[in-house]
Amino acid sequence: MIKVIDNCLNEEVFKDLCVIAQDVPYQFQANTAYDNAEDASSFNCLYTIKELAKENGKIIEEDPLGMAVSTIIKNAVLQANMPFNGIGRIRFAILHKTNKNTNAPHIDYHLKHKVGLIYLNNSDGETVLYNEKINWENLHNPDNLMEYFKQPVTIDKKIKPKTNRMILFDGNQLHSSTNPSKSDYRMVLNFNYV
Repeated sequence: MIKVIDNCLNEEVFKDLCVIAQDVPYQFQANTAYDNAEDASSFNCLYTIKELAKENGKIIEEDPLGMAVSTIIKNAVLQANMPFNGIGRIRFAILHKTNKNTNAPHIDYHLKHKVGLIYLNNSDGETVLYNEKINWENLHNPDNLMEYFKQPVTIDKKIKPKTNRMILFDGNQLHSSTNPSKSDYRMVLNFNYV
């Protein structure tokens, strides 16, 4: 399942989301996919609003910013006629201009989920979706998971970032970001949901 929705948010909500994205304190990350990845030439800046956290079996409430962005995401997914049962992770990400091509294929989260991206600017840094998918049962063994990332991949679809465009796809589908080579940066809201 790959769904692309242009103008996914009304103009006012999208502007508010962009203001939030510009005001959060980003943190440097040396690689776009995994800390142990060999190539650290495509650094990014991240701000994670919410990680799924449990304490004594109960979901810990997030901060007001997380609640506001969760509501925006929930409404966008439901408006796209897709099921929505909760958020696992929300983060803003900025990839900067480089000469590097596509980043490492990966999955975002090691629990069964769906992935969503809302592009916050026009950019030439495409999202690449591959035909290969992770078998959810193999996620319990990290050695099996890393083997998936060593296998060759074939491209299913490339999606160009466009302001206020949302893409939704199954979380077990290998995918990668691409740093822009013409635009100064690529800014997205990345979320994992069930």
